[in-house]
Amino acid sequence: FFNSCIISVCSTTLCVYFSALTAYACHVYDFKGKAIFEKFILFLIIIPGQLGTVGFFRLVFEMNLQETYIPFIVPAICSPSTVFFLRQYLRSNFSKEYVDAARMDGASEFHIFNIICLPYIKTALATMALFGIISSWNAVMGPLMFITEPQNYTLPQILFFLNAENNPDYGQVYAGVLLTMVPMLLIYFFMSKVIMKGVAAGGLK
Repeated sequence: FFNSCIISVCSTTLCVYFSALTAYACHVYDFKGKAIFEKFILFLIIIPGQLGTVGFFRLVFEMNLQETYIPFIVPAICSPSTVFFLRQYLRSNFSKEYVDAARMDGASEFHIFNIICLPYIKTALATMALFGIISSWNAVMGPLMFITEPQNYTLPQILFFLNAENNPDYGQVYAGVLLTMVPMLLIYFFMSKVIMKGVAAGGLK
């Protein structure tokens, strides 16, 4: 349970923050090659993740990162689909006039992003965080490829091994299913309230 929490919280936090930072840069700044970069993001979205499995597997073992959580956390720092979603949200809801006004007041670029932009798009951040943490929490293939020590197992990995037994103990299996489901249900319950409040607030504005 603790191992799954570490992976899910770290990967989701990094993914949402750095994806928002990338989307903010695409929305606010005009730089050379911006159109190409945005098309490249769309190109990455349509590529199936399974195509890079073999290369990623070799990379992890060549860097001796097996039995660590780095392969599950670091690659999730910036997600193309999250960047695309947040960029579209920023284009629809976040005016560049806020940035110009903050610059006139002497605010730094990171201050504008962290203090002005992030609170303004918390609805979109909560949505992406919800999808991200559920995806990371339920991941099975990654841990099966790189984790072999029992003390490093994640909850979905343990459930996989319990079901793979010849005569599985269904009491243990259902207990594991319950432990896996309850945190996600609680997270969904609380984060869905944030999403609905944000939608309602945006409608009133």
